[in-house]
Amino acid sequence: LSSYLQELSSLSQSSASTVVMLQSSWAAGTRAFRYHPEAILVYVDALRKKGLAPMAENILEQALDKYWYDSWVRLYGLIPGPDAGAQLKKAEKWLSKHKQNASAALLLTLGRLSLRNRLWGKAKHYLEQSLAVSPSAEGYAELGRLHEFLGDFIVGESCYKQGMLALVGQDFVVYPPAVSSTPKTASPSFFNKLIGKSPKKNDPQSLTYSE
Repeated sequence: LSSYLQELSSLSQSSASTVVMLQSSWAAGTRAFRYHPEAILVYVDALRKKGLAPMAENILEQALDKYWYDSWVRLYGLIPGPDAGAQLKKAEKWLSKHKQNASAALLLTLGRLSLRNRLWGKAKHYLEQSLAVSPSAEGYAELGRLHEFLGDFIVGESCYKQGMLALVGQDFVVYPPAVSSTPKTASPSFFNKLIGKSPKKNDPQSLTYSE
């Protein structure tokens, strides 16, 4: 399996590889190998990047009808199929099937497909649901882009900031107190504003600056 995946990965990353080479490599594996989560991801994503969206869409739909992986459904939302409306309907059928445990990945994909169909309200709903299940940088990025597209730049910026936090997490070092001969009133740093903290005067855990 490892050599099979390595060959697929090498072909997918090579600018010299052709679609025929990719297809031959993928078809050479057993059914268990071809439907390995990583094999599907590498192969379908390579087809997408080579401009073969319909083929990528078809393979992924068939795979998702048999097996269910969040990584696959996330990739489905990135495939620019020829009929965005049909893609959205397909994804919504998956949602009805997995309604009791809809994953953040499925909801993110529904949001992206709604964006492609210019269904702004539905896209916002799905993206917010995805973030409620599991905050992610790409979910916040899509929601931020949507708000900016609709003219709400303040909310869009806020989404980007939340996405940054989702990406880096909440583990950060506490800065030592700033040394200054002339004490100044502490003002919130960009990072403190990002995590919703307002530094207090003479608070040793607040990051302040001095000239």
